[in-house]
Amino acid sequence: MTQQIEHYGIISGNILPDIDIQNLPFKKGKLVTSDIRECSDDYICKLYLLLKNVGIKITESFLYGISGPNRKTLKVPFCNGVKASSFNYFFFNSPNLEIVDLSNCYQVNNRVIKCIISNCKKLRELNICGCKLVTDSAFNTEFFSPTGLCMTNLKVLNIQGCSQIIDLQSIIKRTRDLESLNISFCRNITISTFEDVIQCCINLKELDISSCDGINDYNYEFNYSASTNIEKISLSRSKLSSSTLKKIISSMDNLKYLNLNYNVNVNDEVFDKISSKLMKLNTLCLRSCANISDKSFFYLGEGLKELEHLDISWCPMLTSKTLKYLALRYSRNNVKKLKTLKLSQNTNLGNFFESDDYFTDMINDYRKKIPRLYLDNQCESSNDEIDHTQTLNSTKYEQNNISESQKNIFQDKILEECIVKLIQHANVKTKLVGGGLTPLSMCLLIKYNCETLVDLELEGLKNVTTSDVLEHIGVLCRNLKNLSISIFENDDLCIESFNKICRKCTNLSSLSLDVSNVESRYHHSSIVDCISNGDSLLKLNELSIAINPKLGISDENLDLLSSCKFQLSKLRIKNFQGFSNDYFKKNNSKFIQLFSSVIEISLSGNDYANDDDVILLLKLVKVPSSVELINFNNISMDLPKYIWENFQSIKKLNVFNNKTKVLLERFN
Repeated sequence: MTQQIEHYGIISGNILPDIDIQNLPFKKGKLVTSDIRECSDDYICKLYLLLKNVGIKITESFLYGISGPNRKTLKVPFCNGVKASSFNYFFFNSPNLEIVDLSNCYQVNNRVIKCIISNCKKLRELNICGCKLVTDSAFNTEFFSPTGLCMTNLKVLNIQGCSQIIDLQSIIKRTRDLESLNISFCRNITISTFEDVIQCCINLKELDISSCDGINDYNYEFNYSASTNIEKISLSRSKLSSSTLKKIISSMDNLKYLNLNYNVNVNDEVFDKISSKLMKLNTLCLRSCANISDKSFFYLGEGLKELEHLDISWCPMLTSKTLKYLALRYSRNNVKKLKTLKLSQNTNLGNFFESDDYFTDMINDYRKKIPRLYLDNQCESSNDEIDHTQTLNSTKYEQNNISESQKNIFQDKILEECIVKLIQHANVKTKLVGGGLTPLSMCLLIKYNCETLVDLELEGLKNVTTSDVLEHIGVLCRNLKNLSISIFENDDLCIESFNKICRKCTNLSSLSLDVSNVESRYHHSSIVDCISNGDSLLKLNELSIAINPKLGISDENLDLLSSCKFQLSKLRIKNFQGFSNDYFKKNNSKFIQLFSSVIEISLSGNDYANDDDVILLLKLVKVPSSVELINFNNISMDLPKYIWENFQSIKKLNVFNNKTKVLLERFN
């Protein structure tokens, strides 16, 4: 049976060059054999991904057909349609392999790994992420001949999620030149093994131990103190105490990338250690570190001069002071500017006042500080830097003679005076009377980093993402590629400023927009119009919109989106209220441009669309890979089964409403 496949396989942003797929023999939708042994490694990898994308299953004959001594690379993730013995045949006949990716091939077992290690002596990279049948004995080299020589060239090893691997001693002994090791989600590996890894693998540069619950210091003291060559480490969801984290940081002078996401034990003391010790650090991820406060960014000052990527989203203790400290930091020319800034869901960033004993007295003080000067006569900007350090440090003697709470208020006043001066000095404009120090501090931060910012996340920041902030993004951030932002205000100024983002940020490839707090239907529709109007956002590839549930995306809004010129691979709409009264059946042809390139689609909140509407929509989506329909309450219980059986390219299907709950994943 010959199967015709159109030219739409998008892989890593590139369309696969001419492949005569229709001449490949298929039987019941499976590729049973292939005469492609002489094709290049790159061609084979792309062909495999294309076949997977369109739902064609791979058989043993595919592996037989591409095996041979000239094969140096094999990348077949999620290849679960073949037996483990077929992999053994392939590796036995392909002794010159250097790169092997068997990630999430669930049939891979110890025999397959031993076959790789004993036959592929030139192996440099091995990825068996998610191969849950693999145990420690797979790497026990005493069964191999010559002993251990087969692993000496290994540079990269990924055993993420191989939960039966407990002891790494067999690996450590034979892979002294290992440069990258990923053992994340290996929950039984202990802290002593972790210590052995950084002590023995002296060439190790990248290490990922995220979500390794066994790596904790409840009954063990981490004592390694020598300097390592590690440049990148991920400790996300670590169980290590703050004292152990400080010891680890102290041993890694060469660190350029540090991921401490979701770490409850990361506090201001740990941050202070990072700021003072890691002089080469380029990327710092502290998402959901609930115990870091504004003090951390006071400590930061002008430290970490090489820092270009900063993620401090979902850190509930951070207030507007953090924005001000960062604004002061990036007003200096002796630190690198930011390429990535993520501040989403720091809900206290926009709080105007702190509740303490001096609350009443501070209200009037704050009101006096709100700038009201920049509507007409703008201060002339200057290239000269303001020395804020001297101002902040000049009052140390006075601060030593007052109480802690008074000291904090005293320091806050100095900080605000510095910010006001900086606003004047940087010629930051506001459209609002009393624009507020917090959003204007955000404007300063954007202005100082506008030429380098590529990735900016500002979702959920009420009283921060005002029209002034939107204006600064739209006018200044021409190199921005990824933007996540929330709009809270129902006014024309916000719409006007957001429209500038859509028209002037021409390099945007990903936009996540939360307008669930916009209650005016006029302003809501105007925002949708900004996205789809004319030549806006031509490079947009991913779009996510969260709509006010009282309004939703209507048929009229869909008409606006149908005129867009961008081609999306990912589309997510929350509170999708379109498709009323057979609207989509009558107008589906106009949505080809919007839906045809989509691979991942997620729609939620709809009481109108029926089974036929959903099927018509999925037929417009040429190669759907992930489909999510949440609270589509007018579809039948039989629809998920129909979709699963008739759209073979779908790897993940999630249908959830008041009638049915379905979550399906395809692994072959």
